[in-house]
Amino acid sequence: MDYFLTYFHRFYWMKREQWHVNIAATEPMAVIDESGDTTAVEPPRFPADIEAEYRECMRHLRKSAPLPKDLTEAEKAVEQMEQQLKEKLLLASGSADEEEEEEDERRVLDRGLHQITEEEE
Repeated sequence: MDYFLTYFHRFYWMKREQWHVNIAATEPMAVIDESGDTTAVEPPRFPADIEAEYRECMRHLRKSAPLPKDLTEAEKAVEQMEQQLKEKLLLASGSADEEEEEEDERRVLDRGLHQITEEEE
């Protein structure tokens, strides 16, 4: 579950950042009124209901876990998690390689000719 939530945080923040990029590209930042003056327009905020659902969901799943504050934090968490998993895989594959080498050595030793014992009837 922890791995999923780490990726989910990054997904949420990526979508949130993309929201701001899309709004900046499509919404005017200033409006010219009838007198010719320009008035700055505040861009629409990220939907509050989505943000509330995200926080509520995280509160139920991980009450004490801190949430990433932005995309950078979420990406760092994913990178750290992936690095830890890579290290675990390397350790696991290293021990598996050693076991395979020992098994190969045993097979080489067993390749010689041995006496066949007969069973009594």
